Amino acid sequence: MAANRGPTDETFQVAFRQQVRGTAFWAAVGGGLMLYFGLGEWIVPAISPRYTAVAHTYIWTLRIGGGTMLAVAVLCLTGWGPALLLDAVACGLIAVLLTLCGAVFLRNGEANGLLSLVFALLFGAAGRQSWNSFVGRPRRVETTMPDERTEGVAASQPPHETGAGARSLLEAIRRQRQGGSAPAASPPARPPQAQPAPEAPPPARPPAAAEVGPAEGFLAELAREDKERKT
Repeated sequence: MAANRGPTDETFQVAFRQQVRGTAFWAAVGGGLMLYFGLGEWIVPAISPRYTAVAHTYIWTLRIGGGTMLAVAVLCLTGWGPALLLDAVACGLIAVLLTLCGAVFLRNGEANGLLSLVFALLFGAAGRQSWNSFVGRPRRVETTMPDERTEGVAASQPPHETGAGARSLLEAIRRQRQGGSAPAASPPARPPQAQPAPEAPPPARPPAAAEVGPAEGFLAELAREDKERKT
């Protein structure tokens, strides 16, 4: 009876590729939204040089980040495993930049600050999930489980004694130098053969009845008795 087979490495690889392809949809959605807002008309008020630099950083984060996420979505559609790593890195950088820009916008009373923080939270969660999926990807393992019969045979074999042949050779050389020869291995003792049971002696024949001689003695006796009666 064949041994039970566990899940193979190919099964885990197929499931992992399906997970990578599932990430493509959300990466495309995030990249599309970023490009939608990033490519629009932006009027940056000249509040301060710091605010202007943050506003331009925010705009280019949306544009470059959106294009990057769309490229990651295309890679994820192919089922390529490292695409999850790229998605994790891209989402992490976008989340950090959106958090910094959103904090500055909120400080200046801008409504985009709250929206930036919400998007930063979403991208951060997505990047963490992609990272965990990439780290927990299946490794190359044996495709089949070992057969129970093979394991039983391997377990029943005695361990090989290391150096046994070398020690035997050295012992033979030492005996040869001393003038003696290594004793020849005695042939294995033959098992005792079963002796045939002795044949039972033939049953003793009953002694033959004494052969009766001629009736001469009996007739002589009768004649003598008859003679005595006559006399």
